[in-house]
Amino acid sequence: MKNPAWKSGPAAFPHRIRLVPKGFAGRLPIVLIRSAALGFLLAAAACGSARREPTPEQELRYGARMGRQGFWREARFRFESVVAREPGNARAHNNLAVSMEAGGDFAGAFDEYKKAVALDSADKSIHQNYTRFAEFYSAYTKKVGKVSPAP
Repeated sequence: MKNPAWKSGPAAFPHRIRLVPKGFAGRLPIVLIRSAALGFLLAAAACGSARREPTPEQELRYGARMGRQGFWREARFRFESVVAREPGNARAHNNLAVSMEAGGDFAGAFDEYKKAVALDSADKSIHQNYTRFAEFYSAYTKKVGKVSPAP
């Protein structure tokens, strides 16, 4: 007797060869559409959730918090960022001066205090900071001599 596998024609292979599991073939277009839609939604969400640059007000608040915690370099970095974006912001110049003073850059701090007062001479806290620092700085320069910026 001959082996039925050697027969030729449709009767030789009565079963079908399935590339997809049974019951899945009819749903394949739906699955592909859902997968494509999910991929599109994930890509759109990733684009929409990209980190935005903080506002100058957020930078000022964060810098002030870092200064209160003693991280004066971070505070200075934040205040310099705000001054670069908003050169007319008196509060940013004042806060930058405070951070420079804390870091030992007295000449730079004095310049920033002067800019802050020039921009907003009506602000009492800025004027008070400037007056206190000017008193200290004049006594310091008399004692030490001409001051150069901190390294």
